[in-house]
Amino acid sequence: MDAAKLVNPVYLISRRDRILPLLRWHGLRVVLPVARYAARHGVALCDNYRRLVAMRGRHHGRRCFIIGNGPSLRVADLDKLCGEITFAANKIFLAFDRTQWRPTYYNVED
Repeated sequence: MDAAKLVNPVYLISRRDRILPLLRWHGLRVVLPVARYAARHGVALCDNYRRLVAMRGRHHGRRCFIIGNGPSLRVADLDKLCGEITFAANKIFLAFDRTQWRPTYYNVED
């Protein structure tokens, strides 16, 4: 397959049904870079990238807060973040019974 075709979004869309099985056969070392490149240019090859492309620029120009839920986190301060775009992770749910605030985006990592 010609490498120039793989970076052409029109070709990727029109031949998606043929390209995806080929890329899967070659493994993640080929699939991920091509899928990321296509998603950055507005062509989503799979559902995950389609959802990511849809979220691009959703909060452009707005501020956001990343909540680190370590021992120094005071739950009372979280209520000040109501209405703000926030990212939180893991055991932040333990604070939910003591605050009205909820994160906009929640991530779980093991």
